[in-house]
Amino acid sequence: MFETVINKLLEGAVVCPVTDARSYDYLANGNGLEDANEFLARIGRRIISPANGGAFYLVYTDPNAVKRPEMKTLHTRIMTETRPVLDFLELCMQAMHRDDMLSAGEAVQAIEIGKEIDNDSKLRSDLREIVTQLRGKSGETDRERLEVVLSRMEQWGYLKLENAERQIYRVTGMIDVFQDHVAFFIENAPGAEEFVQEVEQEGLLL
Repeated sequence: MFETVINKLLEGAVVCPVTDARSYDYLANGNGLEDANEFLARIGRRIISPANGGAFYLVYTDPNAVKRPEMKTLHTRIMTETRPVLDFLELCMQAMHRDDMLSAGEAVQAIEIGKEIDNDSKLRSDLREIVTQLRGKSGETDRERLEVVLSRMEQWGYLKLENAERQIYRVTGMIDVFQDHVAFFIENAPGAEEFVQEVEQEGLLL
């Protein structure tokens, strides 16, 4: 199990109960995390959890050791995903009639959200805006547009399809790691803070 977990983390995976329960249990219980970090320290890496817990991912022990290509990849990802991810979370909150943001492990029921969108013009407008941000296949109906958005969120690692027949997705630990990545991005990328502030001013960050 040790080797499997180390390889997953080195590949950039976020380990959480939704995506990989066995690996998560290995790190969360016993000496798994300590043993893994002892090994990774030899190559300047360590495993951490986001502020909310519930997931594990790999970082450099020294943030200044992050290589330029990796920083560029993170920069591109944050610039690409920030708006649609936060807008998607806001859409879910409104459709699910809740005041708090979705967290890892919670269910996203596409059929129920679709029904809410059908009956709310603002939600329909918000959905179309998210699809526009994704710059890909748009879909001809709101149900198809919702499928496009859910598929992209799954592709990016924020959701995992739990029941295809009932169209139930589960939020992964990536949603919490995303917040950490944004914070790191602000500290290390020129212009990042201004970008995130712009999103905040538009009322997208909750």
